[in-house]
Amino acid sequence: MPKRKNNRKGKKSPMSPPPLESSRTSVANSETTSVVSDMSEWPYEDNTSTEDILKDLFDGMAEKRSSARTASLKKLVKLLRAKVLPEDIAATLETFTYSINNCIRGRDSKETVMACHALGLAAWNMGVEEDTSVLYDTFEKTLSVYANDHTKNGAVRRAAIRTLAVLCFIAIDDVETTLSLISIARSMFKSKDPAVLEGASSALSLLCSTLGTNQLATKLFPKLGPPLLKLLDSKCVEVKENAGHTMGLLCESANLESDSDNLDEKQDRDVEVQMDRLAEKLGELQSVSSKSQHRKDKARIRAGFREILRTAEDGSVPQEKVTVKSTTVHINGWAKTIQYGEARRWLGIGIQQHLKMNPLLSAIFNYELKDLSRDEERATREDKIYQSKVSRGLSCVIAPFIYTCVAADARF
Repeated sequence: MPKRKNNRKGKKSPMSPPPLESSRTSVANSETTSVVSDMSEWPYEDNTSTEDILKDLFDGMAEKRSSARTASLKKLVKLLRAKVLPEDIAATLETFTYSINNCIRGRDSKETVMACHALGLAAWNMGVEEDTSVLYDTFEKTLSVYANDHTKNGAVRRAAIRTLAVLCFIAIDDVETTLSLISIARSMFKSKDPAVLEGASSALSLLCSTLGTNQLATKLFPKLGPPLLKLLDSKCVEVKENAGHTMGLLCESANLESDSDNLDEKQDRDVEVQMDRLAEKLGELQSVSSKSQHRKDKARIRAGFREILRTAEDGSVPQEKVTVKSTTVHINGWAKTIQYGEARRWLGIGIQQHLKMNPLLSAIFNYELKDLSRDEERATREDKIYQSKVSRGLSCVIAPFIYTCVAADARF
C-alpha cells in the first residue's frame, strides 16, 4: 500500500498515532452492534467467486426498476462489510464507478442512500490508494450538491456528507480541502432535521480528527465551539455524542498547544473562555433529566460528558483497548476515538474482520496484521465461523460513548 503524501499546511494524517495523555484504560474484549449485517439471506453459494458476485451485482444495479437496483446495492453493502476486497474493487473500478454514479443519481432516496453507503465502504476497503482519490474526484461535486440541497430528503443529505467526509479522510491529504468540507458540514447545522444534523456533526468530527493540534486550537476552536455547544442541547443522542467528541478533540488540542507554549496571550485567553463555556454547559446538561431518553442513553451521555470534562480540566483523554482474536488495538485520544467510532458505524459487525485483515485500519490505529499465509486452513476455518456468527445475528458489548452501528438500510 503506497504511503500517504507528506502533510501540507499542518494537516495531521490519520496514519500517525496520537499522543498518550492519560494512563486510564478501559477494555472491550468483544464488540459489535445490536444491529448487524445479516448474511442469512445471502443468495450466492460458498464457492461462488467474488468476481462472479460483483458481476451479478453490477448487472442488478443496471436494472430499470429502482427497487431492483436498491436490492443489489444492499447485497453489495453486505459484501463490502463482510470481506476486505481492495484488489477486486480495483479490478472492476470503472464498472463500479459507473454503476454507483447511476444509482446515486436515481430518483428514489433509498437507492441514493444505499449507493452512498456502498461508495464509502469501497473506500474503507481500498484504503490509501490512487483509485480512492479517483472516487473522491468523481463524486465530490455530486455529493457536495446533495449535502447542500435543502430540497433533498434528510437521509440523502446525511449520507452525502458522511460519504464525502470518509472519502476525504481516506484519500485526500490537503488542509484546504478538509477545511472546505468542514465549512459545508458546519453550514448544515442550520437544519432542524435530526438526520441532517447527525450526518453533519459526524462528518465534521471525522474531518477535524485529521487536522493538527495548532489548527484545531487556534483556528477552529473559536469558530466551532459555539455551534457545537448548541448541538449538545439536541434531543438526538447521536448528535450529542458527535458534538461531544469534537469538543473533546478541540480541548485536547488546546491543552497540548498550551502546554507547549504555542499559544499567544490572546489565543490562550480565547481557549480559556471556550473551556469555561464548555464546563458550564456540561454542568447544566448533567443536571437536566430528560424523560424522553432511555436509561442506557442517559448513562452513555453522562459518561461521555465526564470524559470531556476530564479533558478540559486536567488534560486526560479517553483510552480504549479492543481485542479481536489475538489482535489488540489501542484507541488512544479523541482523534482515534472518533475515527474508530466512524469505522464501526460504516463496517458494523464487519469491523472484526476488517481489524484482522484490512491494511487501512492497521495503518490508522498503528498495529500489525497477522501473517495469515502461515496457516491458511485456520484462517479459512475462522472465516467460516465468522460468517456463521454473522448469519445468526450475534451481537456483543458496546464500549461506553462509542457510536452504535446501525443497519445500512435503516439509519445510514
